[in-house]
Amino acid sequence: MGKNKKKGILIISCLFVILLSIFLYPRKDDNKSIIKKSYAFKIKNNGETSYTSVNNLPSDLTNYHIDEEKTICENGGKVSIVGNKLAYQTLGSDRCSVYLYYEEPHDININVSNPSYLLGGYTKSITNCDGITGGTWDYKINGIIIDNISKTNSSCNITFTPKTPSNEKLLTTIVNNKATRNENGKRYQGKNPDNYIWFNDELWRIIGNIPVCLTSGCSSTQNRVKIIRNDSIGAIKYGDNSTWMGSNIQNLLNTCYLGKTSSCDSYCYSNSTFAIGICDYSAGGIDTADYYGKMVEDVYFNVGAGDETYKTAANYYTQEIATHTTTASKIGLMHASDWGYAIEGFTGVLGSDGSPQSSSDKNWLFSNGDELIMSIYSSSNPLFVDNSGYLRYTSASYGSSIRPVLYLKSNVYVVSGTGSKVNPYRIGI
Repeated sequence: MGKNKKKGILIISCLFVILLSIFLYPRKDDNKSIIKKSYAFKIKNNGETSYTSVNNLPSDLTNYHIDEEKTICENGGKVSIVGNKLAYQTLGSDRCSVYLYYEEPHDININVSNPSYLLGGYTKSITNCDGITGGTWDYKINGIIIDNISKTNSSCNITFTPKTPSNEKLLTTIVNNKATRNENGKRYQGKNPDNYIWFNDELWRIIGNIPVCLTSGCSSTQNRVKIIRNDSIGAIKYGDNSTWMGSNIQNLLNTCYLGKTSSCDSYCYSNSTFAIGICDYSAGGIDTADYYGKMVEDVYFNVGAGDETYKTAANYYTQEIATHTTTASKIGLMHASDWGYAIEGFTGVLGSDGSPQSSSDKNWLFSNGDELIMSIYSSSNPLFVDNSGYLRYTSASYGSSIRPVLYLKSNVYVVSGTGSKVNPYRIGI
């Protein structure tokens, strides 16, 4: 149960409206233009029905805001608040009517015994509000919306109840129903499917519900939802060779990015000799102990060896699953098969001779830049997606952009959202 002095989206009716008439007069003085200003002020306090004239503008405009719809300058001038002062941009004389309103700030806190109660795994019921009207929980923003606070030390009670999601709300069920390609898992394909998901407080995308090994030796597989970060975390070299476990990139992803490490210079290389600086993931990395980190599955990644040929997505998949890591980990990259299966209707070879580049506009995974993937061409050469839209091999010592990939646990469910970019799936566990 939580008592709170609110913090949320406030619609505060406490407004001070100031009407300014500004007259700017240019004058020639030693061949220079000097702008003079004079003012007329009117203030309307909360609850009043008419304006009251005052002589001076408040010296401190902190917490004042300009009403952009009502503010007009006859000759195109601009009025803004910079810091706590009124500022002007004008070419010569102008006359402006400026409306400002005052919004009183509130110190608002939500006090709960367990911070995880505020996340997606609990329903929130707000009752017994004192001095607060319109207190409701918005699950889309995961915060409280308040219409008005009428006194200090206002409070509401919040009851948190664990959710028991129905099967149709499980993310695996939704992906199985929405993904349109049924090859070695249910996969999203095409130009821009609704597969956006809000994970780690940022946009990711769902590759599909894919078979993966959860036990050493991989005697069997289970399907898990596989997701990829929407944006790259930088250009990093693969390693000294194309062996995944122990490589530079595998270490960076699983000991620096995973763990939210602030200094990761040991693996922060864009090629064999060039250090790009300190890779700081303290803000954008994943913490295994936090809400989202607990959703990530430990898996034995597919790392089947390449034979120096380019293949179809189906043949790459067969190559990839032939060998697995001997140690479980959480973060990897997308596979060649993932990239190929994302091309709508395409079944050809993924090298340039197969012309997948002609179908780049049908592949939501194509990011218009060179991008390393987890699959390999040979013992010394990893594969990457060329910025033209086909697979090529490269030296392991050369870096390209990377997007982290992970698998979510089977009990992750959808709290809200449609999967679109503007309304991504928001998830709980």
